[in-house]
Amino acid sequence: MITGQKVWTTWADEADFGILLARTDPELPKHRGITYFLLDMHQSGVDVRPLRQITGEREFNEVFLDGARVPDAHRVGDLNDGWRVSASTLSVERQMVSGSGSGGMGRLGGSSAQRLIALAQETGRWADPVIRTKVMRLWAQEQVRGWTNARVRQALAAGQSPGAASSIGKVHQATLNQQIQDLIVDLAGTASIAWPRSDDDDALPRDVQGWMRSLANGTEGGTTDINKNILGERVLGLPKEPDPWKGKPWKDIPRS
Repeated sequence: MITGQKVWTTWADEADFGILLARTDPELPKHRGITYFLLDMHQSGVDVRPLRQITGEREFNEVFLDGARVPDAHRVGDLNDGWRVSASTLSVERQMVSGSGSGGMGRLGGSSAQRLIALAQETGRWADPVIRTKVMRLWAQEQVRGWTNARVRQALAAGQSPGAASSIGKVHQATLNQQIQDLIVDLAGTASIAWPRSDDDDALPRDVQGWMRSLANGTEGGTTDINKNILGERVLGLPKEPDPWKGKPWKDIPRS
């Protein structure tokens, strides 16, 4: 039986099952004693409340659990080993955000660098060498992202784990996409801050909607800071930050 609350649950209002990581042994350290379950989202005791985003969309939800039940048959992996299992799930999510996943999603929010080229030409800014340099630098970065994602997909097709490459792609794509969308709205000028009213009060111009949606790129799939820590520790071999509670039972760790 589970009681608790989780915010920013993507598409929880449409899901039949949700991923649930539950603390099952408070005597174990924080990354142990967690078990991975699949939760029936349609049962009583599950309350899903959609969150309206700045774009007008409702991708994310707040989920409240009040005595919800999860049978052992819905457990994924071993008891108290859910953190290790969840690492695979997080890696797949990072691949999706980076554009290297199997979902066919090239980016979360906004248009590609090709839109930058077209917009610069449409607005007469292409003749400005400074603008051309900015646009082509981002275009080149996008090609690098595509090649990195291709390597990840090849590794997955060969049955290999992408390892830290999923974090590399996620950090690169989040930063790159935000830079592209920033320049798009800059080139669009006043069209990015005022536009003709339509019958749909929530409707936004494509470029504005893309820029607003890209603001979440640094958070979804694990924050950029967390992924940089992963790269620093697991790829560059940098020392971990001191943790005085490492190895201590979760129940003894101070919490707010």
